[in-house]
Amino acid sequence: MNLSYKEQLSQLETKYGVSFHEDKMQKNLMKVQARSKGVQHINLESHALRALTQLYQKLASATVSCAHAEEETCTICMDSFTNKTKLKCGHEFCQECIRMSVESLGSICPVCKEVFGKLEGNQPDGTMKVTKNRFNLPGYPQHPNPGNYFHGTSRHAYLPDNREGNEVLALLQRAFDQKLIFTVGTSTTSGLENAVTWNDIHHKTNTHGGPLKYGYPDPDYLKRVKDELKAKGIE
Repeated sequence: MNLSYKEQLSQLETKYGVSFHEDKMQKNLMKVQARSKGVQHINLESHALRALTQLYQKLASATVSCAHAEEETCTICMDSFTNKTKLKCGHEFCQECIRMSVESLGSICPVCKEVFGKLEGNQPDGTMKVTKNRFNLPGYPQHPNPGNYFHGTSRHAYLPDNREGNEVLALLQRAFDQKLIFTVGTSTTSGLENAVTWNDIHHKTNTHGGPLKYGYPDPDYLKRVKDELKAKGIE
């Protein structure tokens, strides 16, 4: 991978301000860490690892498609299977390889990224409350107003009070219960470290102003947020 994708790896390190470090494990297994270079306002290590995983998946998929080996091999260690394990998506790995992948990336297939288990994030403990107001959102007759309260901070998001809006609300509640809505990191707006921040599932925090102000109208929003939730195994 270093030889075939050296330039791409260098671009990732430059883009996210990190350097990748490899620690050799057992049986051709390699643990990779992303470490930030210098002082940065935003920690992009997790984003760098995600981009690196996508690059690896591209290589692994190409290898699987083009190779015609005499015996089957695990796409993680590129060696013969040991205690072969098959995921529900159909991809197969060594039992130890997929165990270590789960420890690093979560219950996601490293080839196709399909969630095969209950994905749980690092959101801090908290509660999610739902209230309803009687004023309208642009394009919808009514809407609920969920409020997410944490230690000393709160966030409000808006959904239309219709069938699809309530469907998304139920999915967001499941995501919250699985600690996927928020995380603790560096705030992109204030630069404050160890702050509760959104975690890759977009919410509408304004009732007006359109997408640029995280508000309505935005006719594709509900579909987009369902796709984001599906990517985390919430559907």
